[in-house]
Amino acid sequence: MRTMDRVVSLLVFGLLIAGSPALAGDKDKTNLKFTTGVLGGHAQGHGRVQIENGAVSGKILSKDLPALPTGQFYVAWYTNTENGNAAFLGALVSHDSILFTEEESEGALRFSAGAYTVHLPFAETGSLVDQPIYPASPGHNQIVVLVERLINGRTPAPINPPASFPPGPVESAALVVNF
Repeated sequence: MRTMDRVVSLLVFGLLIAGSPALAGDKDKTNLKFTTGVLGGHAQGHGRVQIENGAVSGKILSKDLPALPTGQFYVAWYTNTENGNAAFLGALVSHDSILFTEEESEGALRFSAGAYTVHLPFAETGSLVDQPIYPASPGHNQIVVLVERLINGRTPAPINPPASFPPGPVESAALVVNF
């Protein structure tokens, strides 16, 4: 085999390996398809999440989110619905801003959280606050995009505080997914 043929063969083989999800580090990531919450209008959302080494990381992409009044924001939280511990993931961004002033906006968020920030229900303090994040049993991991009136990264501030969270109806949710 000529040298050039070997180089081409190695290059093609390398591209095949790099394109393989299992070998590219994607095997532990979970694809997400969000359902629309009460405040989501006709919004759609999807993303990817990975929980490993005491941290949750990933991305959320959404479209057709309703416009919000000044002082309200779309904010994502990860929740372990088995024990009520939650981690702040961040605010969704649309057009380089956390303000969603246009109808049917697209939103995006890349996130990484290495510790729980709050125990829910909102008034209690959980024993796992500031502890690493490990996955709950299947179906008990939740990412919720809330409409919040305040972003402080420590305590959710939904515009309509839910009676029970988690689980139960989330009156301030725009997008929700359990995995």
